[in-house]
Amino acid sequence: MKNKLLAYILMVLFLAMPFSSMAGENIQLKIAVLPWKMNSTEKIDYVRDALYDMLSSRMAVEKTLVILKESDVKGVFSKYEKEKITDEILKKIGVELGADYVLYGSLTYISETLSLDAKVLSIKREEQPIRSTSQGKGMESLIPIVSQLTLDLNSQILGKEGIEVTVAGFGATPSYVGGFTKKDEKKTEAADEFIITTRDKTKEKALWKSHTFSSNLKKIEIGDVDGDGRNEVILIDDHNLYIYRVRGQVMDIVREFKGAVYEDNYSVDIADLNGNNIPEIYVSRTSNKKADSYVIEYQNGEFVKIAQNLSWFFKTSAANEGIALTGQKLSGDSAFFRDIKYLMWKQGKIVEQSNVDMPGGLNIYNFVKLSLSEGKNEAVLAYTDKDYLILYRKDDDGKWRDTWTSKEYFGGSLNRMESAAYQGGVVKPVEAMEFVDLKSRILYGDLDADGNMEIVVAKNEPGALSRYFKRIDSYKNGEIVDLSWEKGGFEENWKTKRIDGYIADFVIKDIDNDGQKELVIVVVEGPTMTSKAVKSYLVAYKLNIK
Repeated sequence: MKNKLLAYILMVLFLAMPFSSMAGENIQLKIAVLPWKMNSTEKIDYVRDALYDMLSSRMAVEKTLVILKESDVKGVFSKYEKEKITDEILKKIGVELGADYVLYGSLTYISETLSLDAKVLSIKREEQPIRSTSQGKGMESLIPIVSQLTLDLNSQILGKEGIEVTVAGFGATPSYVGGFTKKDEKKTEAADEFIITTRDKTKEKALWKSHTFSSNLKKIEIGDVDGDGRNEVILIDDHNLYIYRVRGQVMDIVREFKGAVYEDNYSVDIADLNGNNIPEIYVSRTSNKKADSYVIEYQNGEFVKIAQNLSWFFKTSAANEGIALTGQKLSGDSAFFRDIKYLMWKQGKIVEQSNVDMPGGLNIYNFVKLSLSEGKNEAVLAYTDKDYLILYRKDDDGKWRDTWTSKEYFGGSLNRMESAAYQGGVVKPVEAMEFVDLKSRILYGDLDADGNMEIVVAKNEPGALSRYFKRIDSYKNGEIVDLSWEKGGFEENWKTKRIDGYIADFVIKDIDNDGQKELVIVVVEGPTMTSKAVKSYLVAYKLNIK
């Protein structure tokens, strides 16, 4: 196997050599490719030298990039290879070599999964490193994933320099199975349109679908959490947190935080609230039924927990000054119903400020504050226990009054916190367990710039009679609905086609880093009568908003 692989690599390198020889023309940027770190339970040191040749030959396809001589690079690197390779060390190496950029990374090969993780550091400018990841199955996938990686790196390096990429490739321009409607592209109608227009809105088409996750995904957030200018996808399931990045048609895993079976996730939010220009990831969870939330931030090339064992459940929301962080604590054996507080960072810790002014009886996850077009006075839109939408406004004496209630159900959530009620030391049957459903997300804003407030909500359908039950344990299908506030009520603008399964969460964010936002939906299927297995996936639909 080893000999065959080396023979294959040498053959491909030989074929690539004519391209490398062209790199001497119009030299603009010098790249130092350092020896990579090898992580494997097997002995794969023989791959290291071949990896240098593969990276170098493929990067040098761009005539504006020149790869520094391997012996020169190794001579300088040898002074530091026993130290921890930090950005400061990379800068020193780059300066000694007279390089414009330094490329360093790691190859991980475990259980037939091969992963390349690369970092490119600018030596002459103070800016966030360029990062890229490429993955494959088996060592035989090394050559194609190196090609994908270098195409992506070339595109990013030249993009920062304002130089046109001359060699198109997989990493340069994201593409989707089925294709999205691109910006400024003429839209056409089709029989399989995803959006069903109910108020004379322009129709769009086409979906992207992720790979299938063999777990119960619960929440999603999208944002640039490592400061490299590209958005990551943050997901939680029952116990774990995942950070992914969409690259072309696939999702690459960036980082995973595994939780124990007694650690239950409920929500995830992202926002830069400690003021260092890197968004934090706020994970709300319990451990052994007690609040045990934590906060992650990207520091020195790693995602680390900067606060943990926290008794708060978190939620971020829009505020006059930007984004606000709110929190609520558990109250005894009942979930929530303590005061909801505004929170802030102070001397490296999260501390409470003032109470959130809101109607009584709501928890942190079943309402949003918003301003309607009829006036600047703040309003509160919430879900009732039965999943009607209800709007609260303040009257002249400063008290919250409900002023509008929807005529139909929205939302629908299986994100449930429950605790057994005890009587004389005996646990009641499951049917009598106390529980709180953490309600479905409400997004709001003027999406189509017509001056009217819009909300976007999920609408999960449990079945004909299930709405009459106290506890709903499954939903057969769902859709996303857009409503506008007009003439004293919310009226429907558009909705998606119904999706088989349960809509666990959704966001409107730029998932593929093309500058255009997508409606991204988390769908969960199962268990069924014939299988206890649960599977989840994402679907994304490109919207004509930036």
